[in-house]
Amino acid sequence: MSGLPGYLKGHAMLGLFLCIGLNLPGAAPPAEILDRLPGTTRLVIGLKWKVLTESELVRSNGEQLKELFGNVPGMLSQLAVESDRVERIWIVAGDEFPTGSAIVVCGSFDLSRVQARLAEWSRDRRFATRSNRDGARTTYAADLPVGSLPIPGVPTTTHLGLAEERLIIATDRETLNALVAKSPLPESSKVKLPVPAQFWDSTVAGVLVPPAVLTAPDAVLAGVNSATLDASITNGMTLRVRLTTANADSLTSRLAAGAEQVQKLFGPLATQQGIDPRLIALVTELTGKTSISKSEGAVEATAILTADEIAKKTKK
Repeated sequence: MSGLPGYLKGHAMLGLFLCIGLNLPGAAPPAEILDRLPGTTRLVIGLKWKVLTESELVRSNGEQLKELFGNVPGMLSQLAVESDRVERIWIVAGDEFPTGSAIVVCGSFDLSRVQARLAEWSRDRRFATRSNRDGARTTYAADLPVGSLPIPGVPTTTHLGLAEERLIIATDRETLNALVAKSPLPESSKVKLPVPAQFWDSTVAGVLVPPAVLTAPDAVLAGVNSATLDASITNGMTLRVRLTTANADSLTSRLAAGAEQVQKLFGPLATQQGIDPRLIALVTELTGKTSISKSEGAVEATAILTADEIAKKTKK
């Protein structure tokens, strides 16, 4: 991936992470987040944390998956967030990645404990944390260690704030302020995503409205208007990606050719980048199990991996 533009590299790795959010009591409904995202938002992922972590797949392979995809519970614990009280995690990214990017953690965890932890960091200058007062609300900026957040390519300095039942970790102060605001954005300023509200009921659900750099002729997503991802995770994983396009025939051919290239080249290239061999094996297996179908105006790719297949590929 070393030859990819910065925007594409960041999102390719983010997509890789996402391969591996039922509105539950205490979880912020999608509107409380989506109504605060500006029109420049390009990527939105909703992950039902409680559903995911209580699945048989994660209970059986949690330590192995944690090694590959990052210790999210450890990150939450540092911030005094009780992982078992998290309901949903959102990941968003803007038109100019990493600007406009954020992680939003929603649930019934104790916000006062998180506030106290951030104030402690600021007082002790841990992670060079400093506070910012805006009216009645206090937000923070901190230089978190590289690799603390499960999104490659984000800057070291992150901005943190609290709102009703949610913790926001953003790449810039403007994005943070929009997500902690009491009132949603005006209708004319909100992002318009091409999915119904019930789309977010999947364990993992995502929407990408690709920027022009990715949809120009000969670009990786040439002719694609939008992409959606949904995954159901129980004792295995079923992953579906749907791409809307005016030329399904051409896109189907390109995706099939791309899958072949991944099978041949991803391993050697990823090895050069120092990526864990288990992750390479998992992505290669996932690509090999992907079937591609087309319909009028769309192309869909589906992959199914059993728990045994995932365990075998992620085992040391």
